[in-house]
Amino acid sequence: MFTSKNGGLVTSNVADICFPVAKVPMSELGYGSISSTEYAIVADIQGKQTFLNTCSDRYHLFPNNNIFGAVELKLHAAGIDFQVEYTMHDYSTFHAVYTLDNVFVLLPNGDKVYLKFEITHSYNGLVQYVMVLGYFRMVCSNGLVIPLEGHESDAVYIKGKHTEKIQESVDKLIETLSRFIDRKDDYADRYRIMADRPVIQWKDRIITVMKETGINAGKKDINVDAIHNVMNKELNDRIGTGKKVSASDWLIYNAINEGYVYNDQVNSIKPHLRIEKDAKVIQWLYNNPLT
Repeated sequence: MFTSKNGGLVTSNVADICFPVAKVPMSELGYGSISSTEYAIVADIQGKQTFLNTCSDRYHLFPNNNIFGAVELKLHAAGIDFQVEYTMHDYSTFHAVYTLDNVFVLLPNGDKVYLKFEITHSYNGLVQYVMVLGYFRMVCSNGLVIPLEGHESDAVYIKGKHTEKIQESVDKLIETLSRFIDRKDDYADRYRIMADRPVIQWKDRIITVMKETGINAGKKDINVDAIHNVMNKELNDRIGTGKKVSASDWLIYNAINEGYVYNDQVNSIKPHLRIEKDAKVIQWLYNNPLT
């Protein structure tokens, strides 16, 4: 069953997004066409034939069941415990977030960072297939979505339109997860380094990061205020817990992502664009320490 969220429909049941879909010649539907629109993508939505998109003969239709359904089968077969949330927009764009319950690293400041991976797919040809692996804080949706320097060939960020590329990423999912789990401490070092970078004037640091990564202040500074609120809560929640109470680049990264990038109250960014913004924020912070 779906619930509404950020203009989309959300579910944890993979069957909800694995409705039948087919690539049908426009002539069979009684329409004339030009070369770029000679086919239609038609879905069976609760017994009703629904027109989703037009495409050329070069478009490769890859049904959701061959991606999201196959992923769940592989995870269950491998005995991997997970949670998942699927988001659908207009029955055409799909985003999944899988959290592996028992795979995490513990940072020196006491934060637990869990392994998650995300998949974006669409039937409209505008949004490419993307699979992203990363370690995320459980309290929000932040994550590492860029390869470790020197290991860019690792399957951390997989993107493509072609059937072979998509099929390969699904087929090798368990192998990719195993490699990522084995090297979790290497990937988590990026977080540890950022957690060890103290920031005294954290409000100034936030403004700098926003400017450098293309995040505007918003009407009446609504975006700035939302990020500040998360940052203040982060610091206040640490009092009396044994965790460091001082600000750091790690906390600033999380405040920006929870306060803006993944905050449905201040923006309506689509999931694949949030992934890209997330990568931009952490990459800039990591590469630009305070001197």
